[in-house]
Amino acid sequence: VAGWQSLATHPGAEAALCCRFIASLCVAAIACHRDAAKASDAELTVLDPIGDTRAFLENHINAFLQQSDSMALPKKLDQDGSCARRLQQLLMSQAPSRKEAHWNWKVAKLPIADSIAARQGIAGVDLYNGHPTIATYFGAYCMDGLAMALWALWSSNSYSSAVRAGVNLLGDADTVGAIVGQMAGALYGWKQIKSEAFSERCVRNLKYWDKCAEIGLRAALLYHLGPRPRGSLKPADGESKAKLYQRPSGDVPLAGELPAGEWVTCVDAAKDFFCVSHEGSGLQGWVPKKSIADWAPAAGTEELSLFVVSGTEAVRSSGRFYDLAGYSIQHT
Repeated sequence: VAGWQSLATHPGAEAALCCRFIASLCVAAIACHRDAAKASDAELTVLDPIGDTRAFLENHINAFLQQSDSMALPKKLDQDGSCARRLQQLLMSQAPSRKEAHWNWKVAKLPIADSIAARQGIAGVDLYNGHPTIATYFGAYCMDGLAMALWALWSSNSYSSAVRAGVNLLGDADTVGAIVGQMAGALYGWKQIKSEAFSERCVRNLKYWDKCAEIGLRAALLYHLGPRPRGSLKPADGESKAKLYQRPSGDVPLAGELPAGEWVTCVDAAKDFFCVSHEGSGLQGWVPKKSIADWAPAAGTEELSLFVVSGTEAVRSSGRFYDLAGYSIQHT
């Protein structure tokens, strides 16, 4: 979903892949906090990403790169796979050339100046990816911004230190800060963020721009619902491919077909059908429930009924409460 949303505003395969990674890290970190909350105190340090941010980053990157569909894009977007290869190099902290020296982000000091010098050349007018290299705007390119954000996470041990490290790299600081803030917020969680003096200013600014607590509600939904369940396709007897229909019925036009064993994500359900989405092809359609094998519902996924925002204070009842940015959000 993050990849497709990216394409709505930034028609580039690299940006879509970067958004996929950022979203996957946020989902994994939130799930880690949720599991830690259900565990005993003795297990909390092991399950909570705050325990070792670097280990969490490395483990998640390895898992992301090993998933067959994480780096898959429709052929029309990444015909030769070069975008996926470049993101893989970045995530593995490898610099393809001197022009991407700062993609090696597991260092004490990020060599941004070396990358800028290599891109500008002696005359100072060379283009990189068809665009002039402007030092005061460095980080606007999605790969550069992600590398800078990963360095900020790698080099810090709290939400505030991560955000400060990212924006103090200068260049396109607001973009880099936004990328760092998303990932650091998911990694450290609201409980840790609000324990810092830095959080008071953040909360004040958040309330000014988000008077209806939309951001807090999204956070509660992400935490409560977890990732969507996934399963592999099982074609009907005697067939090599599973049929995806345009509507939840077996007598309507086909949306397409997928080979047996392909992993799909469930996005909706109706009667005897699931609506599934296939990341590699972008195909979405309805399949009979019996066409899903090895069904793997997401751990912690629950039915959602209603969230109620009641300002800064709320009368406690039997419902579950989330204290997010000063808003009391009740799940009834």
